[in-house]
Amino acid sequence: MLVWSVWFMGWGNQAGEGGAPRNHLAPAAELLTGKAWNNLEFFSRLLSPELEPAFVWRAIESAAIPLAIAIVGTTLGVVATILLTYAHSSTFQLRSERFSGETPSCWCRAWRTLQLTTARLTAMISRGIPEVMWAFLFIAFFGPGLVAGTLAIAVHTLGVMTRVFGEAVDNQPLQRFEPTCGASRPVTYAVIAVPLVWRDWMTYAFFQFESNVRAAVVLGLIGVGGLGFQFSFNFEWFRFERAGTYLIVMILLTVVIDRGARLMKLSRVTR
Repeated sequence: MLVWSVWFMGWGNQAGEGGAPRNHLAPAAELLTGKAWNNLEFFSRLLSPELEPAFVWRAIESAAIPLAIAIVGTTLGVVATILLTYAHSSTFQLRSERFSGETPSCWCRAWRTLQLTTARLTAMISRGIPEVMWAFLFIAFFGPGLVAGTLAIAVHTLGVMTRVFGEAVDNQPLQRFEPTCGASRPVTYAVIAVPLVWRDWMTYAFFQFESNVRAAVVLGLIGVGGLGFQFSFNFEWFRFERAGTYLIVMILLTVVIDRGARLMKLSRVTR
């Protein structure tokens, strides 16, 4: 796959005039000749950010928008994921008779298979469409702003988290659910399964939150606002010093979130 990808980027892409192959790797040769490094002088002003206190504070304030979008979007996505994981789990839809003591009928098995298929298809579509594309769809309904960005983050989070949450449940040995033999499947899921995987879920959710903060910054480029919009606006108008300030705030936001995760011991999966 790697060999094919390099070949396609270099010679297999029929993007030239008249369908002729176009070598997209040719500019990489400029890294060896030194020509590409000379072009970096154009962005040297990014390394001299504007540090006037009032402007720095304004840049910090702009980080509140992607942070708020990520917090609300992640929360909505995770709550929806917890509800969908039950239907997404093959343990509770296809193998529950091995620990519940029940003998489901053919119709019951078909209904549970339908639930499982629908849940997995929903999750696949949700994560298969990038956050930016979801944002465009929601902008068509709600207009540009925080609502569209938040819903885009929430839907994509639902797709990604449903898969890892479901795998965390399905990886549990079935023997752990046997003490609830005779109880309903929803009760077993709520009382046994969720407490067993809760720590893993928290870790995965926080990793997704970190990713969602960065995604919310990118959504600013399409009109959601905040840090990404301000960086793009100043960059496009060649105000590289101001763009450099917003770039520093992006880096600091990531560092603060990462350190906070480590302090709360949410940065690793434990058993």
